[in-house]
Amino acid sequence: MAGVIPVVLLCSLLVGWVVAVPVHRFAEDADGEGFAVACPAACDACGTEVTTGDIVPVRSWFGAGRSCTTCRTRRGWSWIAPQLATPVLALITTVALGPVASLPAYLLLVVILVMTSVIDLRTMLIPRRLVWGGLAGGLVAMAATSLWIGGWGNLIGALIGAAAYFVFLLISWFILPSGLGFGDVRLGALLGLFLGWISWPLVLPAMILGSALTVVQGLAVNGISGRSTPIPFGPALGLGALVTIWVHGPILNLL
Repeated sequence: MAGVIPVVLLCSLLVGWVVAVPVHRFAEDADGEGFAVACPAACDACGTEVTTGDIVPVRSWFGAGRSCTTCRTRRGWSWIAPQLATPVLALITTVALGPVASLPAYLLLVVILVMTSVIDLRTMLIPRRLVWGGLAGGLVAMAATSLWIGGWGNLIGALIGAAAYFVFLLISWFILPSGLGFGDVRLGALLGLFLGWISWPLVLPAMILGSALTVVQGLAVNGISGRSTPIPFGPALGLGALVTIWVHGPILNLL
């Protein structure tokens, strides 16, 4: 375990740095969601393209390093958040799960959730390609792990979990389409997949926790603004799933 943590820390720092640019290349397309890869990540004030060289970790967090190289406008939180959240969440996940065979898959989930959360907070949309990529990568990693450990029970549980969370959010979307985006419904399938790999009944507490965090977020935002401000559900749903994964042992003892 002692040898795993430094590797995870270094890799997650690098990944957090790299993904800070792609999360700013998202724009609404003709279908309503998608990664606009041809749209450069740029300064909001002057439109100067931002590259990974402009946002080197630590140096770009403070002082002049956090400002646009052209107009000197201070960059927003979304350029720093992936660089900080990725290693922090990756380390917590590593410590919580330990050096298990499925750890790489859960670290992939961390990266996907950091990216979708930043994009959702910026745009109120969750890119479908990112969710599909997470589902595909998770399934491949889980299938490989199942072959390695010689059993398919966890993979079956993962599929049940994905279906359960997806159906729950799909029903919620039909009932309240104005309050829940279909991107959140797709995200539910991704979260259910990783919850179900451990034990599919974890989907229920993750749903409850994610919904509670959404309510708290709504009360905090609207309480500050004094008006009914739309809020993204994706970050709260993702955090609820991660917390459930981290403390799944005690939760399963209660179920």
